[in-house]
Amino acid sequence: MKLLSEISVRIKRGFLPHLTNELYKRGCEMRSLAQLEQDGGGDLFAIEVQCDSMEGFAAFLERIGRFSENFELVSVRNALDELIEGGLLRVSGGLPLEQADDFETKVLGATALLLERAASGGSARTGIARNVAVVSGVRANPGGGTAPVAEEYVRNERDALVVSRFAGLNAYPLVIVFDHIEDFVKSLRAIEGTFAAVRISSVGEVEDPSDLEQVSAGVTVPLVTRDHDETPALLLAVIDGLSEKNGLERGETSVGFAGIDCAAIRLTHLLAARGYRRILGCDASETLMLALEKAGGLATTLENIFGNADIVVRGARDVTEADLRKIRPGQLVISLVPVTAEEEAVFRERGVRAHVVVSEQHRASVLPGLLMGAHRAGLCGIDDGRIIAASRLLVESASPGAYLPELFGGIHDRLAGLISAPAR
Repeated sequence: MKLLSEISVRIKRGFLPHLTNELYKRGCEMRSLAQLEQDGGGDLFAIEVQCDSMEGFAAFLERIGRFSENFELVSVRNALDELIEGGLLRVSGGLPLEQADDFETKVLGATALLLERAASGGSARTGIARNVAVVSGVRANPGGGTAPVAEEYVRNERDALVVSRFAGLNAYPLVIVFDHIEDFVKSLRAIEGTFAAVRISSVGEVEDPSDLEQVSAGVTVPLVTRDHDETPALLLAVIDGLSEKNGLERGETSVGFAGIDCAAIRLTHLLAARGYRRILGCDASETLMLALEKAGGLATTLENIFGNADIVVRGARDVTEADLRKIRPGQLVISLVPVTAEEEAVFRERGVRAHVVVSEQHRASVLPGLLMGAHRAGLCGIDDGRIIAASRLLVESASPGAYLPELFGGIHDRLAGLISAPAR
């Protein structure tokens, strides 16, 4: 993630290098610098700043604010504010509507033609055939405010933007508020008739994998899920890539999950199918630990994972810096969560051989292709064989030195073709 901000600041002569140093120390960098005014007391500059996080930028502003004798902050502006006003998506028409005649001859005429087709051919002959729902579920929490729904909606807007850009489908973000998983499934069934495919982003705080299975079983249109399809494909590709680049034999390699979720449960099946020797896992949830055991993994402690696994997958589970110091030299680490500079320093200090962070851009490189493939083939879920094949394609499509392909590297159509091909 990169954030752009524009600041105007008056700097005392000789202190520009100090400001630059404060920027870089907080994970920010200067993209452009223009001198606006010059006087004896200091110079006024317009600076475009790029940061990895809002926290880093806020820390920079707070730091220079302490030295008002050297820096006078005149204005701060987020460069994205105007672009994101009203959200990430804009809906546009497929027909021109510039004058009254357009409405009569094009809009009404096209509507009449589509109504005729709908009557004879159903949704397949309407725009429904290109509609995709990007759906999240949020558990009802009276008095909890609207923030959880709004946050999920924004994440779905982001993913809908990616699907529209790379899959050429009309993607619509949706959030369903529910009390029980059965309610979520009923709501989904009620709206699926207006969509040709569904992508499930999340379903609240799912601890029982059977909940996600119930959702998948309740949908009758092509379906892809973030936890059950996308994340396992990405992780399997990285695990295979790390094994191959570091000379590890799958039959002698153990994988450990520092944090278990539905993706880890699915991945346990896939790793066993790929021939990995042992799959370990640790989580605070007893339900997920039992699910891992049922899938063929071994529920254990964090100490055992850091002490014995060849490849460690760090998930959403809280792992402290003290925990990370238990990593043994030579281990290979995959992170599904953002990593701080302090944690990176611990990895270097502990002698981690390789560390791969699976980013949102990596996720964006796999979502459109999987969804297009499921849409074309009418798949209500992607089977293990296709996920394994997809992971191999991701490995083979990565550039030298990388573990996953680039977002703009043409991976989407290749993935879609692989997923939509008849199962072998």
